[in-house]
Amino acid sequence: MQTLTEETEALRSSLDEGKTSLEKERQTLKQQIDEIARIRDTDVRIATLRQELDESQRQRTEVTEQNAKLAERSTQLEKRLNEMAAAVQSSEERIRELDEEKVELQKDLDKIMANLTRR
Repeated sequence: MQTLTEETEALRSSLDEGKTSLEKERQTLKQQIDEIARIRDTDVRIATLRQELDESQRQRTEVTEQNAKLAERSTQLEKRLNEMAAAVQSSEERIRELDEEKVELQKDLDKIMANLTRR
């Protein structure tokens, strides 16, 4: 009878050790599953960040291209403005020349009129 009790105790002890071992294994597996889940979450976040980075770089490239076009257009407009300023200056010089010529012609006309009235 005592042998049966000893065997029963040995089996219980073995069963308890098995349960403990299984519980430890379950906890280890749960930790591994949790770690895998964290890794997957991290992978998803990395992929999302890469997509955001790609989009930001695309937008930056687009803005850079727009800025280059605007700079080119600005240069063209500045060149055109310089041409127009030169044309205005040239026209102003011509107006001065014509005014001087007008004064000369008026003097000549006055002399002619004076000569005609003397006769």
